[in-house]
Amino acid sequence: MNYKENYEKDYSSELRLKKMYIEKAGFERKERVDNRLNIKINHNVNKLDNELYEIKIILDITNKDASIKINVVMVGVFESNDEKLIQSNAISIMFPYLRSYISTLTTQPDLVPIVLQPVNVLSLLNKQ
Repeated sequence: MNYKENYEKDYSSELRLKKMYIEKAGFERKERVDNRLNIKINHNVNKLDNELYEIKIILDITNKDASIKINVVMVGVFESNDEKLIQSNAISIMFPYLRSYISTLTTQPDLVPIVLQPVNVLSLLNKQ
């Protein structure tokens, strides 16, 4: 038995990420940006097939004076026979990639990069 076979046998998960991508991204800013941000996070879970699910995280970042507007939709396709794993773990897997994307998107001259803090996903799901 080789390393890959041992790894897959011993550490395989019931949740498998098939693909992840940015479906939509919008970014607008004015010359001066007020850094007091309003951040909204929503998600959708769609069952595509017997064990295949599409998860969308919708992130909107704005501020009071509309000097910055960011809208990103990230899609992840996961496979699992346990729908509870999809609900709780898929967003947890995707969120660090979304955080990184926002930081990269906002790293430009004369703008303080936006670094989203880690999120308690279970708390987020319970509020929605």
